[in-house]
Formats: sequence, structure tokens, C-alpha cells
Amino acid sequence: MAEGVSARMLGAYGGRYPGLTPNLDRLARRAMRVDNYFNHTAATYRGVGGQMFSGFAVAGGAGEGGWERVDDPEALTSTRRQTVPMLLADAGWDTYFLAPHGEDKPFIVMLRSLGFEHVLSRDSINRKLLAGHARMRKGIGALEDQSLLAGLRRLLERRHARQASAPFFIALYNIGTHAFIKPGPVRYAGSDNPVVNKLHNLDAAFGEFLDWFQASPYADNTVLVFTADHATYPEPAYREAAGAGLKPYFVDRIPLLVLDPLHRLPATMDADGRNSLSFAPTLLQLLGVPQADNAFLGRSLFEPRPRAAGIAWTGPGNYYLTTRDGVFGAGEIPPALQSTFTCSQALVRRYFRAERENHIFPADPADH
Repeated sequence: MAEGVSARMLGAYGGRYPGLTPNLDRLARRAMRVDNYFNHTAATYRGVGGQMFSGFAVAGGAGEGGWERVDDPEALTSTRRQTVPMLLADAGWDTYFLAPHGEDKPFIVMLRSLGFEHVLSRDSINRKLLAGHARMRKGIGALEDQSLLAGLRRLLERRHARQASAPFFIALYNIGTHAFIKPGPVRYAGSDNPVVNKLHNLDAAFGEFLDWFQASPYADNTVLVFTADHATYPEPAYREAAGAGLKPYFVDRIPLLVLDPLHRLPATMDADGRNSLSFAPTLLQLLGVPQADNAFLGRSLFEPRPRAAGIAWTGPGNYYLTTRDGVFGAGEIPPALQSTFTCSQALVRRYFRAERENHIFPADPADH
């Protein structure tokens, strides 16, 4: 899950910077490329968590009441949810999350609350996988994208060396494309825009991993997915880089590329305005995980859609509809979709009421 990457910046999605993302474009040529697919929430805490449980969360990161603002982040872990790693663990899978942050970051607490069996932070990746040779992004003390992906490669090599037999799910999130931080070591020759340079650096890091992956034993039996936690934050540098047609929202089309050697997938799929609420059920369907009780709001992209448009929420009062024609905020909803918008807002409010009452998922699934 790339930090803050909108689809419009990738060459495979018609990006305006030639050669900006050659390695992601290379993946897209072999993968199923999903078009007109949006983020359903922001920012990172909500985006990563919300995709793992196909829902929304009131608590974000640095905002009021967020994981980085409360005195005890552990207090936010009591909300019962059903998640992708929990369902996979029940089916006998090993689950991992690789994060670029230090062990003391509340993000690590949040990841563990999602049910990942192994959460590897900056410190454990550097010490256990990279023998202390990790590179840090200047000014923030988090793993550089190259080191994060090198850690992923090393983890996979170790699993292969010990002939681990259990299926695995490894998720990771990079920091290098985050808004307002300095670019990484690989720069794009055609621009000095920091957003452009940060994405080009991520692409270079991903390219090193992709080269290894395609030549590895995993290429024939492992699904590789590239997506984002949310769209690119509309800071001034991004508005300049994105060009005409960008609405200054924290909701936009995001990439979803699925390289799956196990199924005959189409070269492209039109999500028709659906969003990342669909990520969890789509992934589980691809992986053939047995059906189990859950509280997912989304439905698989391979199944009929339940509503005429997707609903997105990024904070108090910030509701949006996601459609094939783009994203619409309150006050610009097409008349034909006004009733859908009203009903979808009510659904999200009911979901938040269930979160407050801790009724999203029962302690005993038999009571669901």
C-alpha cells in the first residue's frame, strides 16, 4: 500500500510525466489494471485499517482523538472488527506487516490491533532482516523505500530457505511518498517537483524488488498487488504536478494492479466508481479464503455492485460520492445520485454509531 499515490500520476493510467513510473507501468502491462477505482477514506491510519476491515474509523492519526493524539493508543484497540489478517489466520495463513516507522509509533499499535501476527517496524526490519544496513529518509527517521522493499525481499528469501509451507499474506506501507517530506535518493530528470521526485524514487525501489520477484520461486504461485492507502494529499506541489482536472479533495482515483499467476484475469477492469471498501472482499475472493462472518461494507469487484456510486468519508462532515465520472462533494452531487448520497451518508453514520457502541462485530460471531 503506497503512501498517498493517485492513479493519475502513473504512466499506466495516463500520467503526464514520461518515464516517471517505468517499473509500475511494467507491472501494469502484466497485471490486471483496475480503472475508476477510488480511496474510500483518508489519511493513513484510516486508509490502511479501513481497507483491512472494509469500513470506516472515526480515529485517524494526528487529528483530534487520533492514534497519535490520545494518551493511551491501546485504548483504541478495543473496537471489535473482522479483518483480512484475522480471517487469513483462521484459515492457516501466516500474516505480516512491514512498516517504516519506529517501534514506538502508534501506527504499530494500530497494525497489531488489525490482527497481523508479525508486525515488523523500522527497528526490527533493520536489525533482523537488513543486518543494520537500512537507509533512513532524511528528516523523519523512517525507513527509506529502498530499504523497506529490501526487507520484504529478505523476508521472502528466508521463508523459501526454511521451506515454510503455510500460505502467507504480507502487507507493507512506505513513507517515501508522504506529503511535505523531502524526496529520496532517486530523482526524476524532467522535474524538480518534490511529489514527482518522491514517486519516481518509490518506482525505482519497487523496480529492484520486481526484478527479483519475477526471477524468484514466488513468481509462479504468489499474487502481487500494488495499491495505495489513499489518494495523494492535495498540497500545492501536487496540485501543480497533477495538472488540470484535479479537484482539491483527499479522494481521487487510486491504482490497483493485481498480478495473479493463479487465475485468468482480464487485462483491465472498470471499477465504475467503486472504492477501496471493495479491497478486502476482492482480495479474499482471489485468494479463495473460505467464507466467514464479517462486517464488511464493501463487496468484491467481481460481484454486482450494491449501490449506484461509492461513498467516501475523510473526516467530520467530509462526505463524497465516487463515480465513473469522478468524485463529487456535497453541493455538487448530480441530481440523479442525490438519493444515493443521502442514503450512503446515513449508512456511514449508522456505522459510526455501531463503532461507538462497539457493535460493528460481536465478541461471539454466532451472535452476528
